[in-house]
Amino acid sequence: MKSILKVYGFIQDFFSFLTGGTECISCGIRTLSVPLCRNCQTELLNFVPFDNDRRCSRCGKVLISEIGVCRECSESKAERFLDGMFPVHMYRLWKKDLMFAWKSQGTRTLSPFFASIINKVILNLTENKKIEFDYIVPVPPRPGKMRKVGWDQVDELCHYLQKFYGYEIFYPLERISSREQKTLNKEQRKGNLGAVYRLKEKFNLQGRKFLILDDVCTTGATLDKCSRLLKSAGAEEVYGISLFLVD
Repeated sequence: MKSILKVYGFIQDFFSFLTGGTECISCGIRTLSVPLCRNCQTELLNFVPFDNDRRCSRCGKVLISEIGVCRECSESKAERFLDGMFPVHMYRLWKKDLMFAWKSQGTRTLSPFFASIINKVILNLTENKKIEFDYIVPVPPRPGKMRKVGWDQVDELCHYLQKFYGYEIFYPLERISSREQKTLNKEQRKGNLGAVYRLKEKFNLQGRKFLILDDVCTTGATLDKCSRLLKSAGAEEVYGISLFLVD
């Protein structure tokens, strides 16, 4: 699998070299196909592990002064349907620019690199017995997004996770509202004013375990809504994972 990734990276770098390359979004160093230099790529690959007290045991946030559970989670009385939530990095500083380049400017050369981060986190979680799952389930896009934009970031991550790393992808969910999450405030996202999802059909998921994938998590409401649907169809365990967490 590593050889396939190297060949894919070489092809990207070759064509990028012919067109003059690009700059690292974080530090401005000249680079090739991916707008991140090797040092900044390494920084993203070296995430805070989930096997110690530096992460909130409920939302996965990196803790600064708290131990075990962050203050927001300890004060919240909301019912959680997720069995675990694992955001890789906090959504801060140049990481926001990185996501803007990927999602809004269509810098799709970042997709295989982001997939490699997700794979590394999954391996860490499974090796430490934090999760066990049968399928990865992508958070579905807004209706019409694929037709309008031509691609969906989470779906593309799943494509590379399946192609390069062999994960099984399952698409049981669909989104039936078109309002963008970024137009909502934090309280609206926690309530019922955000995206609405449903099962595509009547599935029997008895005994199955799932890992729901999203790119950016703000309150966890989306992952929790999707988890609730999967558990209503009999899912035994449901976990959530995202590249970034807004804190």
